Amino acid sequence: MRTTCNAIILNRIKYGDNSYIFNAYTYELGKQAFIVNNSNLKRNKNLYHPLQILEIEFNYQENKKLHSIYSANPNYIFRDIPFNIFKSSISVFIAQILNETIREKFRNNELYGYIESSIQYLDTVEDMYSNFHIYFLIKLAKFIGFNPSNNFSKKNIYFNISKGEFCEEKTNSCLGPNASEIINYFLEADIHTYQDIELNKDSRNILIDFIIRYYEYHIERKLNIKSLNIIREIFF
Repeated sequence: MRTTCNAIILNRIKYGDNSYIFNAYTYELGKQAFIVNNSNLKRNKNLYHPLQILEIEFNYQENKKLHSIYSANPNYIFRDIPFNIFKSSISVFIAQILNETIREKFRNNELYGYIESSIQYLDTVEDMYSNFHIYFLIKLAKFIGFNPSNNFSKKNIYFNISKGEFCEEKTNSCLGPNASEIINYFLEADIHTYQDIELNKDSRNILIDFIIRYYEYHIERKLNIKSLNIIREIFF
């Protein structure tokens, strides 16, 4: 069935000599895989980058794992991400996390809307976005089923990965009190206030490692995030 929908590109894999496979998160059908031939890709060399938002026309068959793309056009024109090494590194990291964590092949308007609005924010924000990927992933957990409880208090000072909440006693599953308090700040923040949270490189990397552990625990498998070392190094 010939179908048109909006899609956010997550990754690209070479398939044979003349084709590529793309995983994308679509508005109408959740996560889907698409195949496009190399000649089509060359004609549209600026498309199919991580987090590119497209309108695609394709042949959808419910029982098929791969759908052939007829055409693709940008639904949003990037202003800065492709030309900014910091933003492009963040976008690759976020796309890899999304590709590893999202499996559902059904419509989720809230999740799609959150991802799309976050991409547009990252593209247009001018400065103070070095913590954006941390903010994005902490808030993303709500949409994919393991939202942390924000019960931080004078007693509950340790964030427990397995319980997804703050606890009084520290175990091997807990963050230390300083990092736990920063998690509380991010949980309380919104897109306008997360920029006020000051982190140095070491603190930022502790939080990144924690978030990866938190996601792995709750989806019950290891994440293969190839850009993790890059994202650890790009901000100071």
